[in-house]
Amino acid sequence: MEYVIKANKLSREFNNKGTVKKAVQDLTFTVQKGTIFGLLGPNGAGKSTTIKMMNTLLLPSSGELEVLGYNIYKDEKKIRTKIGFLYGGETGLYWQLSGRDNLRYFGSLFKIPTDVLEERIDYWLGRLGLTNAQHQLTMRYSKGMKQRLHIARTLIHEPELLFMDEPTLGLDPEGTKDLREIMLDLKARGKTIILTTHDMEEAEELCDEIAFIMDGRIITKGTIEELQEMYEEENRYEIELSEYPKLSMKKMENGIIIETPITVSNGNTIINISVPKTQVAERVFGEIVSQLVPFNIRQLVRKKMELRKIYLEIVSGQTKGNQTVS
Repeated sequence: MEYVIKANKLSREFNNKGTVKKAVQDLTFTVQKGTIFGLLGPNGAGKSTTIKMMNTLLLPSSGELEVLGYNIYKDEKKIRTKIGFLYGGETGLYWQLSGRDNLRYFGSLFKIPTDVLEERIDYWLGRLGLTNAQHQLTMRYSKGMKQRLHIARTLIHEPELLFMDEPTLGLDPEGTKDLREIMLDLKARGKTIILTTHDMEEAEELCDEIAFIMDGRIITKGTIEELQEMYEEENRYEIELSEYPKLSMKKMENGIIIETPITVSNGNTIINISVPKTQVAERVFGEIVSQLVPFNIRQLVRKKMELRKIYLEIVSGQTKGNQTVS
């Protein structure tokens, strides 16, 4: 297994007029090559500080950090040629230059041959819907257009590792969908992405692994499935029947709760059932399903806990003892 990030007891302090603030404390984690890694948490949790250390904008106060196999303390120049950084907002572009000239300038910083650079510019302008506006001054671009140009700027040198900080900020639904497709395509091509976002649906759709950070510490880390298993206190099932069940559907023993059946637009009936994670409750649930067979079960789906709910549990302090799934 190849890792592009290796952090060990990473910390960063800031000294403000003699007062020391610990922004990040003892972070230890790895990021596997060719994955999308989500770094999630509320404002002020330490996400930006962590990213700035990984992309060489800040040196750690202590701890060890390797990026793409390079030591952050010794090889920052080598790291910078192989990474890209996309952040939400409108800064970071030259407003008095056209969109195309912005990309020419940023591409030249990486010493990309002119013919190769022009081909890449054509590709990304077309891919991001900016071809018709390529000769306009960037100051005349809308917020969404500026963000799309940021995306092209970030990708113009084909970085191995991408840091995306609120990348869909300012994009309309079509632009958001397009960027998510680009991110998945980059992952399929072996690129690695570090993503921060407050959109839990986005994180759930894109991330292979997620770390939740609060007060400068990683509270928990794992895949979506591992986090769901950790935080779910019960299993929830949705059963769709083609006939309305003529059975007594109410709260049962062993903590099982059967919600009132609902008839949906196609004429079928939906029943939601909550089952505690005990062997006895699962056995009773099996008996319930057997009773429903005569009513033509169309589908039985286990409904997973949404990442949004896991996030709310964590930020409200209802954590699982700082657990980390490895």
